[in-house]
Amino acid sequence: VAGALSLDDAARVVALRSRAIVALAGQGGMVSVSLAASELEQLVVRWDGRISIAALNGPNTAVISGDVTALDELLAVCENDGVRAKRVPVDYASHSAHVEMIEPELLDVLAPIEPRTSEVPFFSTVTGDWFDTAAAGADYWYRNLRNTVRLEESIRSLQGQGHDVFVEVSAHPVLTMSIEETLEAATAARTTPSTSAAGAGAEAGDGTRAAAIVLPSLRRDEGGMDKFLASVAEGHVRGVDVDWSTVIGGGRMVELPTYAFNNRRYWLEESGTGADVASAGLSGSDHPLLGASVELGDGDEMVLSGRISLRTHPWLADHAIEGAALLPGTAFLELAIHAGDQVGCGHIDDLTLETPLWLTEPTGVALQVVVREADDQGSRPVSVYSRRGESWVRHASGTLSDRLPEEDARDETAWPPRGAAPVDLTDAYDLLADRGYDYGPQFQGMTAVWRDGSDVVAEITLPSRPAADASRFGLHPALLDAALHPIVLGALGERESGLLPFNWGGVTLYASGAKELRVRLSPRGAAGVALTATDTTGLPVATVENLTLRPMAPAGLPGAGDAAQSLYEVQWVPISVGADDADDDAAPEGSYHLHEATGEDLFTTLESVRGWLLGEGGGGVGRLVVVTRGAVAAGGDGD
Repeated sequence: VAGALSLDDAARVVALRSRAIVALAGQGGMVSVSLAASELEQLVVRWDGRISIAALNGPNTAVISGDVTALDELLAVCENDGVRAKRVPVDYASHSAHVEMIEPELLDVLAPIEPRTSEVPFFSTVTGDWFDTAAAGADYWYRNLRNTVRLEESIRSLQGQGHDVFVEVSAHPVLTMSIEETLEAATAARTTPSTSAAGAGAEAGDGTRAAAIVLPSLRRDEGGMDKFLASVAEGHVRGVDVDWSTVIGGGRMVELPTYAFNNRRYWLEESGTGADVASAGLSGSDHPLLGASVELGDGDEMVLSGRISLRTHPWLADHAIEGAALLPGTAFLELAIHAGDQVGCGHIDDLTLETPLWLTEPTGVALQVVVREADDQGSRPVSVYSRRGESWVRHASGTLSDRLPEEDARDETAWPPRGAAPVDLTDAYDLLADRGYDYGPQFQGMTAVWRDGSDVVAEITLPSRPAADASRFGLHPALLDAALHPIVLGALGERESGLLPFNWGGVTLYASGAKELRVRLSPRGAAGVALTATDTTGLPVATVENLTLRPMAPAGLPGAGDAAQSLYEVQWVPISVGADDADDDAAPEGSYHLHEATGEDLFTTLESVRGWLLGEGGGGVGRLVVVTRGAVAAGGDGD
């Protein structure tokens, strides 16, 4: 791109260096750590060269690489000290002493390249300074793989020299947030003169730059020209000079109309997550439902926020219960998964949905996902809130952790399973509508279902409109919601009507951005189900150890009894228990259906409680606890 290498030489560097790295496989690893450079340097000294600082990407974002055992020890130290650290899923150690093993091979296979001085000035993250690419021969590309990546230092230096537009040219933006954090840390209110041709950006009225701009180029699964041009357009609307004549052949610039835009909007509506939040001290959150995040200053806590409505997220209108749009329970799970990924806790131990979120107003609602500090075991409480007016309502709460599942998702490479009986899906969504599930086209993803013994397996395909944005989700809520439709259809056995997700237990996401799923649903008791989801090749996408479903009470529907219900409140009402009541050994009316042994236990317990309330044997003081076993098991056969 800069003009330092021919295309053939650049391909040689990429291909042959990647092939040489194979020799390092299985001998090392890498770990991301949230610490400043000065603290990291002091930390790694104790391992005496067995681990190295591989990359310094931001003020508190770095990568460590080296021996596996040393990295295990590092992770233990970080956990003990409350430092966020997470293993990178690779089995080699770039930018460490391990690379020295392949130095002779790299110098040999890259010797034929012929670098030249680039047409575009080149700033190196190897040297941390401007670099004449005529010296970018085999030795440079070895050092590029061996030495620490000095990204933060390079960004600071470039900003100090007047550059304030940064484009991450990559297949997916992985460093954009680190660059933003570096620029914010350097100065929150700094403006620099517009003197650099490479730093063209939005200008304030006094000729100074209003703010630094950080842009991506492509995204995962969006690698075409459309996405690239959309990124160019994002820079254009933020004040970056773009030579459109090279993009639109034969096109010419025209002036905007001189009349005012009165009474009619000519602009596309925003998605609700694209605002520039850096100027407010926040970090951008690359998620369709969440636009910003902030780490609280008085503890290791994080708040993610966004705003949703049927205008900004029209596909949500197709998830309706009894005619009213309801945010699906799978969306709350997606919010919790995304929040967990930000703090290194990718496993959902449990998530209970407490209050439905109806999307009945065009103005939408504000969302907040709050992740609390970790406990001694590393688990973090998480909660999801919404606000329409002045009051916040909690909709879901649960626990995140970094624990790994005991086993991977089931391998579904044989598909459909041998002997599975197909289920007729003719008029399936009409039947669901009769039961109150008003799924529109964007949620009608159930395409094939089979019964496999007591289990049900299904093929789920995300419709085209939500599929276009699937790569930005961990697991698109419409896709996972459709995976539950065989349950409410009755394919997994007759169940209560009006079932909705109530509690998610033991959720692990293995792969993000899925558009198609193969799903296995296995019953867990009367109200629970386990779910395993793979892609179309049988590779795991997600597992849910236990999902509990419950019917929604009519009072939970929007507008149901609002006027009457507003006259009631929940409170404790004391009841006097007299001696006559305590002596009454008669069974409560209607109890004759109880099993004899159960009835005896129940009446004995009732008599003990009555006696305690009357103060017999010193009772009536403190707190009485009644322990039951196997009454309502939240998961499995536990007590």
